[in-house]
Order: sequence, then structure tokens, then C-alpha cells
Amino acid sequence: MVHGGDFSAIMLHGDLAHLMANITFGLVVLGLAMARYGAGCALLAAYLAGAGGNLARTLLHLENPSLARREWSWGDSGLLAIQPLSLRHSNPTAGKYIVGGILGGFMLFVLFGLDPHSDVIAHLGGFICGLILGGGLALVFAKTLLRPAVNVFSGQHWPR
Repeated sequence: MVHGGDFSAIMLHGDLAHLMANITFGLVVLGLAMARYGAGCALLAAYLAGAGGNLARTLLHLENPSLARREWSWGDSGLLAIQPLSLRHSNPTAGKYIVGGILGGFMLFVLFGLDPHSDVIAHLGGFICGLILGGGLALVFAKTLLRPAVNVFSGQHWPR
């Protein structure tokens, strides 16, 4: 069962430094994910990946979670790392781009997500959920993601 905090804790920050780190890292990565998948799809997938990271922590029954959570940003990173999967039919060398994307995302995780003062399990859960959701988006909806109707359905309202 998903605990209510699994969705709301995505927005919590322990202090100003934590908030600023989320803003600088998160805005860049989220902006890139929004450009790739469409604003609504990227926002929804990142939010669900963040909740998945919190759920991973809850399911493992670890000690009380801290406020140091950036699963949303790590979900975005997973979305971006797997996005070369959409090249699988159009590019004969897509395999190297897929592997390179995943390894690049993993290296970002190693560099920034393994801070001992952070919630590493939730970070990893968010990254893995982002990979899964991004893979699904790339496989199923690759050609329709940037259509306005798809983004409106996922929560993004387009101004006229």
C-alpha cells in the first residue's frame, strides 16, 4: 500500500541548500525531459518516478526517511538516460546510444546521488522508476508524445 507521504514527500526540502540543489539540478534535467517527452508527460512521469523512489524506501522498511530527497530529479535523470531507446528502429547503432545513455545516467547518480547525508535508496528507486517509465514512453508512445492532446491528458494545459 502506498503511504500518503510517498507522494507528498517529493516536495519536501530539509534546508535552503537542499532546495537550491534541487532547483539547479532539477530544472536543467526536467527541462531536458520536457523537451524530449513533452511537458505534461515528463512532469507526470517524473512525479510518478519520485513517488516510486519513496515507495522503494517504504517497501524496504528502512529507518524513518529524511527530508533529503530528490527522487523527482532522479526520476528525470532516468527518463533522459533511457530516451535513446526510441532510436532502436531508425538507427543501426542505437545499441551504443542506449547503453551510453544508461551508463551516463548511472555515472550522474554515482557522482551526485550517493551523498551519505541523502536518502540513497530513494534516489536509486527514483532513478530506476524513471528508467522504467521512460522506457515505456519511448517504446509505446515515441511518435505521439509531443502531441498537445497527449500532454493535456497527462496534466499540461497548453495556452492558446
